[in-house]
Amino acid sequence: MESTGIDYPSDLTVQALFERQARNTPSSIAVECGAEQLTYQELNDQADELARRLQGLGATPGVLAGVCIERSAAMIVAVLAS
Repeated sequence: MESTGIDYPSDLTVQALFERQARNTPSSIAVECGAEQLTYQELNDQADELARRLQGLGATPGVLAGVCIERSAAMIVAVLAS
């Protein structure tokens, strides 16, 4: 079996790596859950919007913010918004 592993920069967060991918392939499908699909751009936009909302509610770096959500594309939005 061919190896598909890749080394990632250790100085970048998952969010930074995702945003890089969103800039490189904005119209490609990033998430598919049932009939719902989100492109990288849509996913990035929704994650940014949720992050701003959480910040408006007082969330700051280093502070835990719980999000209760069922398994869905929205769950990925919440993970990236953190």
